[in-house]
Order: sequence, then C-alpha cells, then structure tokens
Amino acid sequence: MKIHQISRNNAVLLYGLLFGYVLSFVFEGPVYYGMIAATGKTCSDQSLLAMTCHLAGLLAAGAFIKNGPHAQKIMRIMLIVCACTTPFFVLNNQVIASAVIIVVAFASGTAVACWGCLLLQLF
Repeated sequence: MKIHQISRNNAVLLYGLLFGYVLSFVFEGPVYYGMIAATGKTCSDQSLLAMTCHLAGLLAAGAFIKNGPHAQKIMRIMLIVCACTTPFFVLNNQVIASAVIIVVAFASGTAVACWGCLLLQLF
C-alpha cells in the first residue's frame, strides 16, 4: 500500500511539472511569447500549430498505447525529448523555432496521454 501511495504522489507531481512546462513553453507562456517576438512570426499561427501537434500527440498515444508499462516507457522518452529540445527555444531562428514547437507539442501531448493511462491504473 505504501508503494502505491508513493507512485500516486509521484504521478501527481509529474503531472504538475509537465503541465507547467507545457503552459510556459508551448502554450502562450512567457518563454513562448519571447520566442515569437524574437522570430517575428504571428502568435496565432504558432498557437494553432502547437495546438494541432499537441492534439496529434494525444490522439496518437490514445490509439497506440494500451498498457501501463508501455505508457510509462513512452512517457519517459517523450519527457526526455521535451527536456532535450528546451534549449532551442532561445534561438532566434524561425525554422528552428517552428520545428521545436512541432516536436515539443507532439511530445508533450503524447506524454500527457501516457500519464493519463498510468493514472487510470494507479487510482
């Protein structure tokens, strides 16, 4: 019972950190607005791109991930992808900025869906 409670607490902590990251970096947070200002693109175009890729990640994970161990493995991989692409948010290159938004939005959407699959098993 104690291990189950620790896993549940870790899952909730991870959820909070992941959504803090998503809201700051991908969906109209201060880092996102700084990147948009530096590249000169319009905010609505990038927001729509991020939302579409995030939705694609959610749907892809929902379609292909069926069990907890697989979801946990994919979630860890996607969190590593998000962490590795984070430094690219400070570059002022338009092409790199768009590519980073696509990769991070898809990876975070997949990680959120995997987290939901794991949470169903914990509760």
